[in-house]
Amino acid sequence: MGLDEQVGVQISASEETEIKKKLQSAVVADKLHAMRKIVAHMSRGKDMGMFYADVVLNVICKALEVKKLIYFYLIHYAEQKPDEAILSINNFNKDLSDKNQFIRALALRVMSSIRVPIITQIVVMAIKQCARDMSPFVKKAAALAIPKAYKLDHELKEELTTIIEELLQENNTMVLGAAVFAFNEICPNNFELIHPVYRKLCRFLVDCDEWGQSVIIKMLTRYARTQFLSPFTDEAFRTKKFYSDDEDSDFNVTSEDEDEEKKDDLANPMVSEIDPDHRFLLRSTLPLLKTNNNSVVLAVASLYYHVAPVEEHKLFVNGLLRNVLHSREYQYVSLANIATIAKEYPILFKDKLSFFFVFSSDPLFIKKLKLEILTLLASEKNIHTILAEFKSYVNFPQKSFVAATIQAMCRVASNNEDVREKTLQGLLKLVGSPSENVVAQAVIAIRHLLQQSDATSHEKIIRCLATLINAVTIPEARASIIWMIGEYYDIIKDIAADALRILIKDFTSSNTTVKLQILSIATKIYMKDSETIEKMFQYLLTLGRFDEDLDIRDRVRLIRAILYQENVVVLREKAERIFNPEKPQPNFDSGYHSRSRFAISTLSHLVNHQVDRYEALPEFPKVQPDNADKRRVAVGEKDVNIKDDESVTTGGDRIPNEDDFYVDVTDEDTDGSYTEGSFYSDEGSFYSEDGEGSYYSDDSFYSDEEEEDTKNGNKKGDESDGSFYSDEEEDESPPPGPAKETKHDDLFDFGAVDATPQEATKDEPKKESSTIDEFF
Repeated sequence: MGLDEQVGVQISASEETEIKKKLQSAVVADKLHAMRKIVAHMSRGKDMGMFYADVVLNVICKALEVKKLIYFYLIHYAEQKPDEAILSINNFNKDLSDKNQFIRALALRVMSSIRVPIITQIVVMAIKQCARDMSPFVKKAAALAIPKAYKLDHELKEELTTIIEELLQENNTMVLGAAVFAFNEICPNNFELIHPVYRKLCRFLVDCDEWGQSVIIKMLTRYARTQFLSPFTDEAFRTKKFYSDDEDSDFNVTSEDEDEEKKDDLANPMVSEIDPDHRFLLRSTLPLLKTNNNSVVLAVASLYYHVAPVEEHKLFVNGLLRNVLHSREYQYVSLANIATIAKEYPILFKDKLSFFFVFSSDPLFIKKLKLEILTLLASEKNIHTILAEFKSYVNFPQKSFVAATIQAMCRVASNNEDVREKTLQGLLKLVGSPSENVVAQAVIAIRHLLQQSDATSHEKIIRCLATLINAVTIPEARASIIWMIGEYYDIIKDIAADALRILIKDFTSSNTTVKLQILSIATKIYMKDSETIEKMFQYLLTLGRFDEDLDIRDRVRLIRAILYQENVVVLREKAERIFNPEKPQPNFDSGYHSRSRFAISTLSHLVNHQVDRYEALPEFPKVQPDNADKRRVAVGEKDVNIKDDESVTTGGDRIPNEDDFYVDVTDEDTDGSYTEGSFYSDEGSFYSEDGEGSYYSDDSFYSDEEEEDTKNGNKKGDESDGSFYSDEEEDESPPPGPAKETKHDDLFDFGAVDATPQEATKDEPKKESSTIDEFF
């Protein structure tokens, strides 16, 4: 039986009895075996709540392995069984003073998971105690427990805000991410707490774990939108006309000179004159575009898109494109954000078309997103390449994708007259496709393109479509053909009346949309040639008068009243404007246009509607708040004005103290259970004990051995204190891209990244290492 079949299935009675017996045993090995079985069944989705009373009785067990499993179990079921959990509150409170930091943190997690308002004050006291703990792991647990306590009692906001302020003063990157998370949940707009630690957060950002980086960047994005002036109103930017303010269409064609000017502006972005703290934030987050974590890359891209000057938007493009090379889930999220950006600034991705070419192995939702982006990027220079791609997609076996491709071809051709004629001929060939959906989409696309061109030069196309009235059964496509017969009656007078006769024969069995179009075409022809179709027209009105659909009956009454009643002379004089008005141009606006009302890299943006707890980005202030003095330089940090040849990263510039992340914070008596770098949080294990899968492994750049060598003056190779990425990372070849003609070697080229000390001293001769005799 598979895992999906086991979810929700109860264990057998014999196994339940065996587990209970072992939980009640005095032997530690039996308790451990029972708890392992319980946790294993929980991981398969089975309900293990029947053992809650037996597990709670074992909280007093001294064995560390058993106690960890018990706490994990209690954390899972504390919300479901709060009354039983209260019985062991004294044991949890006692474990807050345990020698082992994991036990202290787990005890706090269990206490904060009990959703009983009566113990709120006890939980707050526990949070205060853990917030002053020597272990950063326990402090992080305290920060994560603050939102849980706040949900129990909102009157505790001021008291919890004070604790958050204390945690934000920490220099440990493990604590900072959790503290900012608590800040976002409790007081997201109280930026008075952020002013003193703003520069510290920017400087320590590269050292935080990925989850902390995402949380901090999102908070700093909101902070920058309230504390700095808008970078989009720069006078130099307006002079350069990077993007014209009168661009109302998705596919504006500019002259070659203007296009080349925009290209040069993006290739060599000009540094705008913005606040030094604003610039410091942008420079501090730029190296994070090289991380392997997609969430961090999206957060940095969102920061640059909403906060950075437009001429610097190109810096995050390569980072986003690397996400497109990952799994389909990452692809969809990245492409959805790229579609919104491309709608606003298509020139950013103009030279990256091959990343959006469709592969037959792509899922349908990825294919449609790529089609959307390709239509947004279409311009005079690349339109032939894009249409050639679309032509190959028409041969795909997936009919729904072929239909979407036809719509994309129509959108591209509608904005470029040079390719409109060729596109019409290609669409006419698709009308003979065996697939009804393909034929329907081709007919609708032809109708839209004919509305934008001179119909008199396309008489053959209109006549060809008129002969397909009986062959096409899709209501929308059939309605489009009928509309074209009535709209272009002057061109095909000889076959219009005969086409109406055929349509009236099938009137009663037609779709409501088709019936309305038949009434419309009959009225148009009657007003121009009443003698020819008088009897057919009266017969059609009789059929419509007794139709079961209310809309059809109303339309017939309207037609009779205007054309035949004597007391509506004024309306009869305006019958031409009523039944055959001027037609507006078809709307080819992008489906992703409405998503721009949400901030990119948010769930609301992804699902295209506002979800619970979504908070829109604030508008930039018209006058910059005078908070520069509050953003003081913390102890051990350099001034914010970084020189051009200096790295933004921290390296060994910090002065370690007793709470620093780079100092061994372990308890003396942990029974060997704590390994330095081990980090268990609500989100899962980030720093694994054996270093596998962790972001900073044992041989990482910021290892204890290397720091000690740095302090002693012995640097390894040419590595520098301020460099975040080693030479091996910089020489690392980028991941393979789509099998097209585009080179992906520039994926890791971020343009404005400052030269690292390695690059500056690359040509200098290396120092000779010590001789063997000196070594021994």
